Amino acid sequence: MEDYIRLYYNQQPQAKEMILEKSDQDIDLDNTFDLLDFTSSVIGKQYLYYRLKYPFNDYSRLAELEDQLQRMASDEPFRLVFEKEAKVLSHQDSSDLPYLIFSSHLKTLWYYKWIPCLQALLVIGVILSLFFHWGFVVLIALFGFHLYLHFHNKMVLDTYRKSLNSVITLYDFCSTIQKKAKGSMMENEQTIEAFNSLKQVRKKLSINQSLQLFTSSELYMLPWLLYELIKAFTLIEVGASRFIVREVNLKKDRIHTLFKAVGKADFLLSIVKLRRAEGCCVPELVDSVAQVDIKGLYHPVIENCVKNDFSPKGGAVLITGSNAAGKSTFLRSMALNNLLAGSIHTCFADSFACPLLITLAAMHHMDAISEGISHYQREVKDMVEIFNFSSHHPCLLLFDEPFNGTNSRERVAIAASVLEYFAKQSTRPFGGGPMIIVASHDFALLELLESSYKMYYFNEQVHPDGKLSFDYRLKVGKKVTRNALELIKIEGFPTEIVEKANQIYMEMEKDGFVE
Repeated sequence: MEDYIRLYYNQQPQAKEMILEKSDQDIDLDNTFDLLDFTSSVIGKQYLYYRLKYPFNDYSRLAELEDQLQRMASDEPFRLVFEKEAKVLSHQDSSDLPYLIFSSHLKTLWYYKWIPCLQALLVIGVILSLFFHWGFVVLIALFGFHLYLHFHNKMVLDTYRKSLNSVITLYDFCSTIQKKAKGSMMENEQTIEAFNSLKQVRKKLSINQSLQLFTSSELYMLPWLLYELIKAFTLIEVGASRFIVREVNLKKDRIHTLFKAVGKADFLLSIVKLRRAEGCCVPELVDSVAQVDIKGLYHPVIENCVKNDFSPKGGAVLITGSNAAGKSTFLRSMALNNLLAGSIHTCFADSFACPLLITLAAMHHMDAISEGISHYQREVKDMVEIFNFSSHHPCLLLFDEPFNGTNSRERVAIAASVLEYFAKQSTRPFGGGPMIIVASHDFALLELLESSYKMYYFNEQVHPDGKLSFDYRLKVGKKVTRNALELIKIEGFPTEIVEKANQIYMEMEKDGFVE
């Protein structure tokens, strides 16, 4: 995914909880974005990504979103106009607007307030040079100083050049929509006020844009140089910049209003297009984890992904099964679709009934080399953050092989204790507890958590020729199957290794070391 798509999200002043950021990485949201993106503009892409990273997670706001989606779906004239005209905002140059919106201020240079005085001195210098020889020296000195101010101002404003030009494009696009789709959903009191207040800004930006007539290519080198010298001598461009900086600093909130209006309209249009594809549904937001009822759940990134049903009737679920059977894929499917339910009110399933939960996934733990801590320490620190966050927010907690960074006995002891704790939290009164879904190879957890967790499993089929196949179907109950030794044989490990591994396993099982 292109970096510019993240720009609006990255510029947000509010910091996102670190544990939520890690959860997004586990879900692999960035690689899923392309499948969800049907926007027509760069602004729409940026807004869609922001909305995925900051879900609404509010029942009333999602109800309002659904009303807006229904209105967008029924307003074909507006959709056609928007898609056609949004091409002007599809160029990557429009991606720099968030820099302008969220910068504390466009830099007001110290010499801006002295521009009228300097221009007056220039006039005096010209007059003096007509009558006195030393007047010409004064004029040359003034010109040298003006030359410095001109190119210093140009250098500073070049940082925002694309952003400022994009304000013109944004304004003109909104003007076109206002004319061709009058009364559209983009029009409300706030956007109309913002549009009207930016009229003068647009004029001043156009004047500044017209001052950039020539390029520095060889063909235009001489006229460009003469033009720049005239602008430097008169300080006309610096004077125009003075007014532009002041106006933009005063009206950045209005620019942001138009940015959000265009971004949200494109965001809604993208969801409407997504819903036309087969395999999508509108989620039903229920009150309690006991009411979770999901049919035909799948992950859109996985080609020919097997759909699964999931109705646990409780807040704590343990999924066991052999390697490569589908446990991790199911967790990612749940994580992604729960996030989409709270952000775009659309899921990849036949039906999806679930409470509004914040997704917290802990499925990948890497050694934090920069922090000087191990895989296990990283996992423990992440778990502490999950404890703290989930105690104050309704969450969907997803764990894949918890505490696998330590030895098996301590892993089982810690995992069982932690999961028992979360199971109790899931029964908090008034439906405020988390829902926990755990995938694990540790069959010892089956007995330890049998009374508090609903059991599911994935398994494989062993064929007469010794090969394995998987149906990737989630099944209710518990079943102890292992296939790690069989998989290394199938994948072509040396026979000596396979035989030795089987021998060691049999000895460990005989001595009671195998769980």
